Amino acid sequence: LRDFVISVVMRGQVWDSSEYFSEDMTFNLKNGSDLSNVVYINLSPFDNINSQFKEIIGNSQLNYQGTVKNITILFNEDSDKLIENIFENPLDDLLKTPAKKQFVKKVWKKFEWDKTIFKIFKYIDELELETKDCSAQRQEILRLIKTCSSGQKYLVILILSVIENVISQSVLVIDEPEDFLHPPYVAALVGLISQILKDINGVGLIATHSDVALQEIPRECVYHLLKDNNIKRPQIQTFAANVSSINR
Repeated sequence: LRDFVISVVMRGQVWDSSEYFSEDMTFNLKNGSDLSNVVYINLSPFDNINSQFKEIIGNSQLNYQGTVKNITILFNEDSDKLIENIFENPLDDLLKTPAKKQFVKKVWKKFEWDKTIFKIFKYIDELELETKDCSAQRQEILRLIKTCSSGQKYLVILILSVIENVISQSVLVIDEPEDFLHPPYVAALVGLISQILKDINGVGLIATHSDVALQEIPRECVYHLLKDNNIKRPQIQTFAANVSSINR
């Protein structure tokens, strides 16, 4: 792991990394951990890290949730089918869980400035499975998703995957969530993930090259991994810092 930043949020407080990292920064989850499960999201078509990640978890009692893969299919002719599969399968369970519906509400409030993303999650929030046939509303949501840009589709799928899989005291690991995204989307996404993790009393590990992502994370939660494998903290307060200062 070279030249990226790990941002960590736990219980809204500064996180003591020594509980899960050894001196050489090897990540280890042990029996007796107060964490409940691991959700790992990697969107690179070049990585095959599932087996390595399972080995990291080892013999712990944690439940490994798997990886969201092959997002690059979104750019191919089968994108509509992929969207339908990802959208339909988890939706009923998601909408039947009050806590997860609250996360959906956070999404459309966080993305009010983007009319399409706002409408998609507002419509999802308004679906009432128990009281009426929602087929027309589902079709309208799918239609809206299919009109999105590739970055917006990526954002919708990533957010739905996070909401579907995280539970109380989860550890959520995401590799470079800024891929394909315009900077305002990166800022809103990192802020949303932080909110969700605080609500579920969870841990977030984000590997990122994005200065915009760091603007959403306080210095106390940032680790800078150097090319010589040493680690240091940023010298400035990264939260709300200007991009030039962060890059310097």
